[in-house]
Amino acid sequence: MYHYTNSDGLLGIVQCGELWASSSLALNDLSEIAHGQQVMLEVASSRRDRPSSVLQELLTSGHFDAYRTSSYFLCASRLRDSLTQWVGYAGQQGYAIGLDTSTHLVPLVADSQAVPSSNDLIQSGIPALVATEWFEVIYRREDQVLAINRLLDFCVERNLLADDGVTSQLHASTFFGRLLAQLKHPAFEDEREVRLISGSLREVPELYRASRFGIVPYTKLGTPRDGELVASKNCGQLLPIVEVLVGPAGAKEQVLMKSAVERMLRAKEYSDVRVSGSDVPFRF
Repeated sequence: MYHYTNSDGLLGIVQCGELWASSSLALNDLSEIAHGQQVMLEVASSRRDRPSSVLQELLTSGHFDAYRTSSYFLCASRLRDSLTQWVGYAGQQGYAIGLDTSTHLVPLVADSQAVPSSNDLIQSGIPALVATEWFEVIYRREDQVLAINRLLDFCVERNLLADDGVTSQLHASTFFGRLLAQLKHPAFEDEREVRLISGSLREVPELYRASRFGIVPYTKLGTPRDGELVASKNCGQLLPIVEVLVGPAGAKEQVLMKSAVERMLRAKEYSDVRVSGSDVPFRF
């Protein structure tokens, strides 16, 4: 998958060994999470079985509101060389970073911080969003309805939405909370987005950066050692970068930019990363 960014973004990612996941409240889709809540509510209301009414109560009680303030997304695209992505996310001179999504990325803690235990993570408040895998965003209304109904059927079969099943409801809410983050307004379908979903943890402080949308809360992600749920800044693991695509530029400029990227990658011990150039004939 390809994460589009500008020169500053590429420098920070390669030199610091970290990727930034931004708050769902600061993305370009103003209906993040809220759109999924509305579709879920409509689907739950249309079903006759009692478990769907329990979900309806969860959706209308504010139970899932914490997901809007406590979730962070690292966004990428299935599209390798997309004009839409270059214009929307990479700036005048951008780069598309090809990531191997089979390699896990997890919250990154500073060298001075203690790495939390698995038990601390489970008790962090939003276990559904402590994720290490990527999810495809679902755009089309019919696909969203199908995904919600399938999850409802799964919960019905296992009695996870019973009125008196508090523990079962907690399990169900984690499933639905994760699905919420995959449902996006159909207007953004051309982005072909995939995203890694992370959540806020007590031991990992929220960070802030400036952007065209104002102040953006974010958290850092890194590559863990085998089996770790959180990565330490001093673990020395390289990010799963397999390619860097230099954005649209003239032929001569592109040769120079590719050479500079190759030198930077070698200096940071990324020895097997392809460096290519965009074929999009666009002038910024």
